[in-house]
Amino acid sequence: DADGVANSDDACPNTPGDVAVDADGCELEEEVEPETVEVFALDGYEAHASDVSLVAFHPEGHEFATVYAGFCQASTCYTEPTATSTLGIWNTSSRALKFTKDIDGHVVKMDWHPEGSSIALVTSDNNVAVHSAVNGEEMFSFMAARAYAGSLKFSPDGTMLAVVCSYDGDDEGRIEIYNATTGAFVQRVGVGILYDHNTEFYSVDWSPDGKRLLVGGFAKLLEYNVSDWSLLRVIHNVYSYVTEV
Repeated sequence: DADGVANSDDACPNTPGDVAVDADGCELEEEVEPETVEVFALDGYEAHASDVSLVAFHPEGHEFATVYAGFCQASTCYTEPTATSTLGIWNTSSRALKFTKDIDGHVVKMDWHPEGSSIALVTSDNNVAVHSAVNGEEMFSFMAARAYAGSLKFSPDGTMLAVVCSYDGDDEGRIEIYNATTGAFVQRVGVGILYDHNTEFYSVDWSPDGKRLLVGGFAKLLEYNVSDWSLLRVIHNVYSYVTEV
């Protein structure tokens, strides 16, 4: 069949002449690229002294931040907030440690400023601190609502910092907006909005254009209009605790 394989060795004698064949004269199967992200392992890292509970890349990717915090689970993250966490900044290419900074309390979430100049951290007792990404020094800090810490996120333009928390048995959860430069309180969002588990907020994010704020609660998502902080919609029947959005 003119495929280049001798007829005596050809296991597929009727293969078309315009296709690639293997040593047996049979058509090669086309390799299909898997629809997955490439999986690889980074070697050369040394074991850390404690749990690496958080990691996040710098917006430009040349550095990444880590937070080491002692293990906690469920309510122990909030009932034992006196632990010390450690913030570390690393060079992505060389893997060299730029600096470490000890943080009072158990850090549960962190976020880079969009310009990469600073990092915001929130501890389990809802203390928020913004640290320089150059040397780790604290630029300012403030106590958000007295409730279980949920999450925090810089606005895309870097001017605002959204902080959410959930009901702790005494104080209700809140959605709050702070000035990202000074830490000054700007706005409480969702006051007077009632729905099931209305005081439980676990996650928050901004739309890329900064015009919408999305908050994850218990089995619900809430979307707000940033221009007047009005509630645009509630998405129901989301399974359980929405810990990331």
